[in-house]
Amino acid sequence: MLYNVMSPYTLSRSVSSKLTLISFIFLLTACGGGAGEEGASVPIATNPDTAPAQPANPDPSGGSDDDSNEEQPIDDSDQQPIADTHPSVADILSTDVVRTPDPSAFAVGSAVAPIENSMTAWMLNDVIKTSSLTLDKSELPFIWTPILMGEPRIDFAQSVVTDQNGWPTTLALSNGETADTLTLDLFNNHINKAYEAGTYTLTYSGTGEFAVTNVEVLSESKGQMSLRYEGTGPVTVKISKTDPKQTGDYLRNIQLIRPEAKTDATFSQTYLDHLAQFSVVRPVHLMSQALLYGIKDEDGGYSHSQGAQAWNSRVKTENVSWGSAKGAPYEVIAQLANEGDADLWLNVPVAADDEYVRELAEFMLVHLDPERVIYLELGNALWNVTYPYAMGRDYAFEQAQQRWYTLSLGDRPDYLSGKVTEANMVASWYAARTQEVAAIFKQVWSSHATRIAVVMTGEVGTSDSAVESNREILEAAIYVNEENAEIPAMNIDAFAVSMTIVDPWQQGAYVTEEGFDRTSATTYITEAINYVDGTDRFHAKASKPGLRYLVRKNVDVAAEYSLPLIAYEGGHNFSGSTFTEEKVETSQEMYDLYNAFYEMWQEESGALIMSANYIADSSIKDACANPLSVKTHLAGVKKTQQQSDSSAPIFRALKEIASTAG
Repeated sequence: MLYNVMSPYTLSRSVSSKLTLISFIFLLTACGGGAGEEGASVPIATNPDTAPAQPANPDPSGGSDDDSNEEQPIDDSDQQPIADTHPSVADILSTDVVRTPDPSAFAVGSAVAPIENSMTAWMLNDVIKTSSLTLDKSELPFIWTPILMGEPRIDFAQSVVTDQNGWPTTLALSNGETADTLTLDLFNNHINKAYEAGTYTLTYSGTGEFAVTNVEVLSESKGQMSLRYEGTGPVTVKISKTDPKQTGDYLRNIQLIRPEAKTDATFSQTYLDHLAQFSVVRPVHLMSQALLYGIKDEDGGYSHSQGAQAWNSRVKTENVSWGSAKGAPYEVIAQLANEGDADLWLNVPVAADDEYVRELAEFMLVHLDPERVIYLELGNALWNVTYPYAMGRDYAFEQAQQRWYTLSLGDRPDYLSGKVTEANMVASWYAARTQEVAAIFKQVWSSHATRIAVVMTGEVGTSDSAVESNREILEAAIYVNEENAEIPAMNIDAFAVSMTIVDPWQQGAYVTEEGFDRTSATTYITEAINYVDGTDRFHAKASKPGLRYLVRKNVDVAAEYSLPLIAYEGGHNFSGSTFTEEKVETSQEMYDLYNAFYEMWQEESGALIMSANYIADSSIKDACANPLSVKTHLAGVKKTQQQSDSSAPIFRALKEIASTAG
């Protein structure tokens, strides 16, 4: 049995071990591929006692109906399925409702950091689950990088042959090439001490050889190792051989467990302690973009969420990664709310057909704890015309054209004050489909339907035009008049807006002379506070009125239908310069800005508000080459999990504000 591990330290102490195992183990040096590697590369040869009786299917397609490189599952006796201990639908519906949502009451919720290999939130205990790949800034559904002749070939990632859970069954690629190694990268953020230092436990099944870089081996036994990681720099798993005897016993079930993690715990306690500040979680970033926004599959359809096999083919907990473009399983989303002691803001895939919605409703009913409630939203920000939101908008527009096929852009029906536009077609379809999705959820949840708060979403924006767009969404004139339907605003529980503190004169990297005063961080933040409060030059009649007045107008629109105005995204977005990143966002005066922001919100709305900021490093990556590089996402409440409250003014403010909520 070959399960020994040899580090540089082992070799210097035991020449005889080196001679005995030289035919099976060889040293792998760190290569320059992928995201880069540091430190020692620790070679490992594995071979647990019992190989599966049934070999993996040699056909790369696995005998499935699609062209994927996934093989059929083997008889993996060392990974028994976890018994479903959740109550049945009937059991739940026979109980009394414990809680109902109250979106009109002030509470602070939070977005959730996306799972990826550079994430600095210590969310998952098994770090392997954070593996991900990007090519040309696009997320990939694949996570293994083939190395050929010393060069990483991410463009060959789709050719790696895997089983149904994503474990490589061979180094031979489906494109005819053979990889020297297959690598999986972790901890890819280079901030010093971004990650948890300590002793990690690595476990695995199967036969072959693999190496782990940038760690020190402390101990080893069959199928398990203790590895010391110092908390800085990438860690890479490199498979150089798998299933050498072709019995189907390939390397699989590799786990890298955080220091002192509880057995079988999905989330680290450190991360759960962070979430404890918030009453609602919105894990939209854990979902696949293809799924959430209705991006077409390779066949030009919507197999992610439509058709007989859509629900059964969703991402499973057994998958190697929850950080690829396939997203995380719904089990993880529900469990995060349960263990975070938070209510769940659930985003339903925009293209989901009725059967998928029904399955999702039943799933959430049995997986969410009975004291949890749901804020139900269709898609995500269909008003947004930027990628990837625009993909969901495109789907909505296509569906609207099919639904109201007698209408054409530019028509002037009597019930509209203007012409038929893409915007009012999308707004009407979004409102109509929201009603249908909500009806399915409420039918499934039956006597527990009162635990669901149905929301539709828009934006505050920087001008009154957004207010009118929000009215279009609430009133959905095309849907109401073409189908003789009730105004959608009468059948929802809250209207939600995206509300960010921005420089209203800034567009990307371009800032006009009227923009916030950039003399210093203090002058910039003072201007931002004035903008939030609607004071000084941001008065109600100004060309750029303060955020307070925009919120107030949206509160008034929602109140026409007795709806609370809630915020599904709240925070700042000072994009476009190293000045805002290096001076403004690190200033302790950001504490004052966030206090002003939440104070204004309580005065104008007083309802639920979700923070759009989560633990993340949003540094501008090419700042040296382009000092006005535009950020791609909001700054984090902290850059890293372990950043102290005293050095994280945004999080300190949020924590104090959330503690005052009911």
